Amino acid sequence: MLIISILNSSEMIRKAENKDVVRIYELLKQIAKLHYNLYPDFFPNDEAKYNINEVSQLVNNEKIEIFVYLENEIVLGYLIGWYENDYFFVDDLCVDEKARGKNIGKKLMVYIDEEVKVNKIRLNVWSKNSSAINFYEKLGFEAFKQVMEKRK
Repeated sequence: MLIISILNSSEMIRKAENKDVVRIYELLKQIAKLHYNLYPDFFPNDEAKYNINEVSQLVNNEKIEIFVYLENEIVLGYLIGWYENDYFFVDDLCVDEKARGKNIGKKLMVYIDEEVKVNKIRLNVWSKNSSAINFYEKLGFEAFKQVMEKRK
């Protein structure tokens, strides 16, 4: 079943398709660069979380939900997630760095909030990514657990 949400005449959210794989991968590389800048010891520069073949496999995996936000038929953001036990887990959310500030991330998260068939949505966010933490808190998310580390 293809779920489509028309937001206005030039924008929509829909399930990702094979034709979106390259664009999703490009956006994944933007997130990789952000994570590298925050945690250079932990994230190799320019290495996306998933390679292009893995993105293709995710798009075609019935257990994975990938939604894309399009404006004028151009993918400007995506959300990757799946159902786990009694909650929906948001694995990755990205908005093109050139399109930030247009509430695209919020539109994707509100869409998921309305579409998922569970009472809880969970996600991970890196502690140095204060803009993401602030974004999620404004959407009603609160810390569930904290992972701590001591380096020697």
